[in-house]
Amino acid sequence: MPASRRFNELTSLLDIFNFKLSFSILIFTLLIIPMPACKNCQTAFTISPEDRAFYGRIGVPLPTLCVNCRRQHLASFWPFGNFYQRKCDQTGESIISTFSPQAPFPVYKRENWLKDNWQVPEAKVNLDQPFLEQLTALQKKTPHYHQLTDGTNVNCEYCDDAYTSKNCYLTRSFAESEDLYFGYRMVGCKDCFDSVYSYNLEKCYSCTRCWQCYNTHYSLESRDCLDSYFLYDCRGCKNCLMCWNLRNAEYCIKNQQYSAAEYERKIAEINFGSWFTIQDLKAEFKKVLVAEAIHRDNFNVKTVNCSGNYLTESKNCRDCFFMEEGEDCFNLMRALGNKDIYDSVGPYRGQLSCGSAQSLDCYNFKFCVYAIRCRDSEYLDQCEDCHDCFGCVGLRKKSFCILNKQYPEAEYRRLVKLIKEKMTARGEYGEYLPVSMMYNGYNDTLAYLYFPENREQVAARGAGWQEEIITEPKIDLTVEELPDSIQGTKTEAVVNKTIKCGKTGKIFRYIPQEIKFYQANNIPLPRYYYNYRVTENFRQMAGLFGREAACGLCGQKITSYYPAEWGYRKIYCEECYRKEIY
Repeated sequence: MPASRRFNELTSLLDIFNFKLSFSILIFTLLIIPMPACKNCQTAFTISPEDRAFYGRIGVPLPTLCVNCRRQHLASFWPFGNFYQRKCDQTGESIISTFSPQAPFPVYKRENWLKDNWQVPEAKVNLDQPFLEQLTALQKKTPHYHQLTDGTNVNCEYCDDAYTSKNCYLTRSFAESEDLYFGYRMVGCKDCFDSVYSYNLEKCYSCTRCWQCYNTHYSLESRDCLDSYFLYDCRGCKNCLMCWNLRNAEYCIKNQQYSAAEYERKIAEINFGSWFTIQDLKAEFKKVLVAEAIHRDNFNVKTVNCSGNYLTESKNCRDCFFMEEGEDCFNLMRALGNKDIYDSVGPYRGQLSCGSAQSLDCYNFKFCVYAIRCRDSEYLDQCEDCHDCFGCVGLRKKSFCILNKQYPEAEYRRLVKLIKEKMTARGEYGEYLPVSMMYNGYNDTLAYLYFPENREQVAARGAGWQEEIITEPKIDLTVEELPDSIQGTKTEAVVNKTIKCGKTGKIFRYIPQEIKFYQANNIPLPRYYYNYRVTENFRQMAGLFGREAACGLCGQKITSYYPAEWGYRKIYCEECYRKEIY
């Protein structure tokens, strides 16, 4: 028999053997390691060998919730909805907080919380009682600070999740900014209103996901633009109106080129200070997004081996969203500067973690919320500068504590081992903090924005619902009585007047700084409650739920994060997008 024939037969036998071996491994895996069902939604989900190795590496059981339910659960610990006027439970002074007066624990003004004139509650662990029940009871007695901040802000009392900023108002999740009003997730911005998830803006209004823009209004996904209105996915543009997918353009309207004189003449014919004119332009812009604009299948920039959406400068990250500078991460949302983190919401500069929400500069931490500069710890709630703590609430600069009680190191480690054994036997260890420890009702959290549910659905999961605080102030102006145009509007006629929102029914007021900005920039008076405006701007961004689709040009399969009901007609793969735009 020729050698070539013997080689071909041997190769065929090896192929058959490899196929049978692979098939046997697959059957063995399915039989021995069945696909789990989410204990919340009952959906079957997979856990990859890579993920199993990570959970084993950090010493935690495999998750019992599917990926989406993990996100939902953790996001429900992030207050997002209203700012409440309430009293500090220590001094009685008036404060503004994202914790409502109905919060399940005492709330102290942060400056008071940082003082040493109050005693942190503690409890002795009972090995015969479920540990998370004991932790919940401790949480209800332990004061929480009213505002998440690093203490470097100036005149930002009416804000939350704020860092190194000045003169900001009713804004959340921002840093290194000045004169921000009604914003969310802003960095390096100045003199901006009603803007969301943007970086290095100045004198901008109602922008979403914009970078390095100046005097740009009502725009989305644009960079390095100035003196423009209603832009989508534009780069380096100036003096443009109602444009999409342009690069380095000037004097364009609806992507049509004009001379400088023609452009100025046409712009002068539009009353941008009119509420009704802006509503018409918004409706037209929405039609442009549906029928004319080309949409990338995702908005990932400078990424390597990543999946998800809105990722920037990241590597080896899977199923992550709204994240910058991540490496070797899985299932993160709203994250910046992390490595080796799984199943978390809001981690900032963290490493080696899973199952946590809202953390800053932490290492080797698990199942924590609002942890700052903590390490080698588990099940923490609003602790700072702690290490080697287990199941603690409201601690600062502590170590070797369980339920806030101090132990010698050897005794601490012995007890933690016993507690974990008991928790594992009960199916407790590895579970996230229970919904009974949520700070606010579900409808007043970040989870409600991404995963809206009604009261009955929330109650079925054992979570609470935020009851509306009913007030009946005298209404000074109805929205119908507001002037259509900002031009000629006298400040004293509208400032500090009580107005009922035309969408939510909530009461709001204009402040002097706000009126001054609208007048200077020819922007009509908004008629809706500030949080409704912020939420609507945020919802212009694609969601967390990918769906299989076909590139609108070449037909290849892509993952699209734009909801089908948006009706976008031109969703392209990366290659086709670049060919068409560049």
